[in-house]
Amino acid sequence: MKTGIKGVYNHRQPVMTVRGDVIRSLANIESGSYINLELQEVLRNRITWNDKDRSFFSELLYGTVRWQLYLDHFIARWSRRSVSQLDTILLCALRLGVYQLRFLDHVPAYAAVSETCEALKTLSPRSVGYLNGVLRRACRETLWEIMAPRESAEYLAVENSHPKWLVSRWLDNFGVATTQEIMRCNNLVPPLWLRGNSLRLHGGEGGRILDDLGLSWLSTPEIPEAYCLPDAPISAVAREIAEGFFSVQDPSAMLAALFLSPQSGESILDLCAAPGSKSCHLAELMANEGRVIALDIHQHRVELIRDHVRRTGCSIVEVRCQDGTIMWQDNPVDRVLVDAPCMGTGVFRRKVDARWKKSPSQLTALQSLQRRLLISAIAALRPGGRLLYSTCSLEPEENEENIAWLTRSYPEMTLVPLERAHLPLAIDGSGGMVTFTTASGLGDGFFIALLQKELKGLKAKS
Repeated sequence: MKTGIKGVYNHRQPVMTVRGDVIRSLANIESGSYINLELQEVLRNRITWNDKDRSFFSELLYGTVRWQLYLDHFIARWSRRSVSQLDTILLCALRLGVYQLRFLDHVPAYAAVSETCEALKTLSPRSVGYLNGVLRRACRETLWEIMAPRESAEYLAVENSHPKWLVSRWLDNFGVATTQEIMRCNNLVPPLWLRGNSLRLHGGEGGRILDDLGLSWLSTPEIPEAYCLPDAPISAVAREIAEGFFSVQDPSAMLAALFLSPQSGESILDLCAAPGSKSCHLAELMANEGRVIALDIHQHRVELIRDHVRRTGCSIVEVRCQDGTIMWQDNPVDRVLVDAPCMGTGVFRRKVDARWKKSPSQLTALQSLQRRLLISAIAALRPGGRLLYSTCSLEPEENEENIAWLTRSYPEMTLVPLERAHLPLAIDGSGGMVTFTTASGLGDGFFIALLQKELKGLKAKS
């Protein structure tokens, strides 16, 4: 039976090797923890580690989780026991060892084997011999071959380390070439993207701040306030973020507020607002004039929104702990943003453990929630107002199918063409909705649909 080891070992114990902490974190993730929480916990408590130790820990942890299915495929080939029969700690050590042998050229094979075995001695001494045997066999292998047709779901799933059920869906929805490109992008370390705060930055000041910090940055013509830092860690701009000059946000997510196009003095409702990036972006686009009501159902996430509001100076954002599916009781609003909870299949490159935590059965419950949110949004919207629906999902059930249902059920809601200026040339938004994949070249996978509520008896004006 696979269990984590937080009950026996925790991150505040005396310092172990970097690999020992990686094995421990991998076991906790296997038992339900999240990779970002494990990273934060370890780095917060390993105060004696230098920058090289911290970087190596992050590289090992994220790389091993990212390539988990690929690693398991070859572990199963070389192990006398099936992967499902292996103790959690041993399995995690095997994954870590094979990851180093396969992917890390800067780690000598002898070090990958000996140091991983040494780390396991503290956690599971009786398993060290088995680990050593499998890793030494891996060292002798020269052919890492997957025995399946090259364009089959089975082959592509293992080769790119994605769940087979999801690869099969993407092959049906996108075809082989796009599916391969989505998975390739998901297995790259994503760059850091910042959105400049237009309430505090004017006339190119954002770029000058980054120049003064000695950072290389790129811009994109579709989103002038976006800055890509391909080589910089978030720590390089931590003070500037804390002081509200920038927010961390992927460019595809920035499009939600841009396409909704809020105007100064309007009232805007953000039904699922945490952590607050989109609510504050709306306020910035409104020059901090009007009203943005930001809702979230969880109090701890409401605090994240409040922190974002304080940091950025977006004083028109009113934060409430409230269930967005509950029918709106206040006056109708001019625009509504529904950035709905979803499967998150568009952001797997950032949440590398998420691909292993999803299942097809989750889609039905999520679709039901998304439609309840849309019903609430339509009720809150004034005639002539606009609704933007978005997800960070690539799944039709959460995207196109919801919009088809909405326009059938609410004929007063009609799709509105997306503004051409914010779209790459290869993407057509004239139909009012678009799916960005990581292969689109504009950040994470994302879906956006823009709708307008008709005035009584006539079409609403733009």
